[in-house]
Amino acid sequence: MFCTALPAGAQQDKAPTATDEIPGIAPAIEEGQIIIQKFSDALPTLLACLMIAAVVWLLAKLISRWVFGILSQRLNSLMLSRLVARLFALPVLLMGIFLILSITGLGNLAATVIGGTGLLGLVIGFAFRDIAENFLASILISLQRPFKLGETIKVLDYTGVVQSVTTRGTILMTLEGNHVQIPNTIIYKEPITNFSANPGMRLDFAVGIGYDASISRAQEIAMQQLLAHSAVLQQPEPMVLAEQLSASTVNMRIYFWVDSNAHSILKVKSAIIRLIKHAFTVHGISMPDDAREVIFPQGIQVTTIPGKADQTNRQLPETSPPADEQHVREAASCTPAEGELTAEIRALNAQAERSNLGEGKTTLLK
Repeated sequence: MFCTALPAGAQQDKAPTATDEIPGIAPAIEEGQIIIQKFSDALPTLLACLMIAAVVWLLAKLISRWVFGILSQRLNSLMLSRLVARLFALPVLLMGIFLILSITGLGNLAATVIGGTGLLGLVIGFAFRDIAENFLASILISLQRPFKLGETIKVLDYTGVVQSVTTRGTILMTLEGNHVQIPNTIIYKEPITNFSANPGMRLDFAVGIGYDASISRAQEIAMQQLLAHSAVLQQPEPMVLAEQLSASTVNMRIYFWVDSNAHSILKVKSAIIRLIKHAFTVHGISMPDDAREVIFPQGIQVTTIPGKADQTNRQLPETSPPADEQHVREAASCTPAEGELTAEIRALNAQAERSNLGEGKTTLLK
């Protein structure tokens, strides 16, 4: 074989490649190779950060559960137990963040994050002041426990049964069956009337008797009705007192106590008013209405129309029950309209159980 020498300065032609056919592809490939190389170099660090994050998260969760398990047996406040448990887990999380940032070469940023935690909390506190106030008020309510679940309270103009206490507010079921959520700051700052703390509740009403009636006799008759009724408490004892001498009646005030957990105060008051009115009627104690005197100086002329007298004297058909049956109804301790004098709290709680409020199902009170 013979070899032919190439002339000086001549170059041998290279076979064309895909990178030569597409202009600008070579720099992109080189950049991709650099990124892959950097990712390969950073992969051990990334894996180490993920492992540290997993270990820190698991350790913080275990510490939180352990502290919560101890505190829940010693404290009555579930919210305080959860809060303290999370506070114990917080240093572990901050340490994990510091280690991860230090491993990745962001040590200065890690120091800034750790040092600026207090400043960040201050800024968040100003930005979410109302939320923070409700949260702190919920902690104080869970500690002081001015009421319990199922008790009837009054705050401002709202009266209802306590259903739950959340970090935002207290949910009441009003006597009308409505759900009312009151912010915890209002619950903590405003006066609270707890009707269930002392189940005994004093009721009163006024009744007027005529000036011709004996006050002592009326007091005796009313007291007999109070002492004979099963829903009226004997201690503290009921009272029947003369209160005022009005224009046409002697006004008497009747006081008696009822167990609000067992009986409805509205139904019992209705029954007592009915019984005392019936007893006064039976014993001839007059109960006149307010007198209004009208004077006609010239007198009144009365004219009788012929043929109308028979119609005015005509007897109306009997629609009321016989006297004996009516007496039995009026003297009964309760009527069908008053039910069994039972309290409405059980019915309200049953309605609350059927409600679909997601937040109301959880409470900070046991």
